[in-house]
Amino acid sequence: MAANLDQAAFAVKGRFVHAVSGSYGELEYAEDGLLVVEDGVIKAVYKGAVAVGVALTNLGGNTSVVELASDEFLVPGLIDCHVHAAQYAYAGTATDKPLMQWLQHYTFPAERRCADVAYARKVYASFVERLLRNGTTAAALYATIHVPATKVLVDTCLEKGLRAVVGKVCMDRHGAEDYEETTEAALAGTKECVEYVRAAQPGAAGLGRLVQPCVVPRFIPTCTPELLKALGELANGADDIWVQSHASETPDQMAFVDSLHPGQRCTEIFDGHGLLTNKCVMAHCVYLDDREMDVFAKRGTRGRAD
Repeated sequence: MAANLDQAAFAVKGRFVHAVSGSYGELEYAEDGLLVVEDGVIKAVYKGAVAVGVALTNLGGNTSVVELASDEFLVPGLIDCHVHAAQYAYAGTATDKPLMQWLQHYTFPAERRCADVAYARKVYASFVERLLRNGTTAAALYATIHVPATKVLVDTCLEKGLRAVVGKVCMDRHGAEDYEETTEAALAGTKECVEYVRAAQPGAAGLGRLVQPCVVPRFIPTCTPELLKALGELANGADDIWVQSHASETPDQMAFVDSLHPGQRCTEIFDGHGLLTNKCVMAHCVYLDDREMDVFAKRGTRGRAD
């Protein structure tokens, strides 16, 4: 498929598969279809030879047509609801340890390297390019505890055109050597990154922004109640702030949570601090019970089970 798709108006003709508006889980396949794009927005969709023929006749002279080859088809961009951008550096490896050991042995050292902004810029550029090259056009992203590197991730998404939710990771306990922060630094850094996301997209607001701001309490073991409370207040103080974290993902993680908060589970703790909102995406959620899933549903929280 060779054509200049940067121009203001173009159309794509050929096979396509798309999600049916208003019908969750339903896909539609068009053997002969036409999508008309103007200023980066799909303005019209035509299906069937007759409708496509009429539409092609009526296209303006400034609209070029891209015709897909017989072995090509068009699908909507993929959405990844949970990605740690800094972990791209060791993607596909480091699968030999349970979660809490894995964090100390592989993850925290890899994320700590993003204190070096030049290193972060290199990793994040490769990461975002890889997502886009493989058809992922939107993602919910975790950065690291570093404010400058988080800003680099925001800039990279904007420069390369990845729609994303981006947040600075917060960890004020049980981190690693040189990879932990104070409660005050975590909150101040989060506020700074939220404002950076907003300021980087002047004239845009809410879902009109390519990149959305986010608060990221990493998970219960690394966040004190004081930090969770402050992040919950921040998230609920504006209608454009998302929340990302992890809940009930592995037996060792859940045991650690119980040792810190006897008798309480992740859902109860997050909800008690106002972090289960309708803009919240919780990762993994492998061991949620029915009661917890009911809480998620009532709050409009998304849980990614994997």
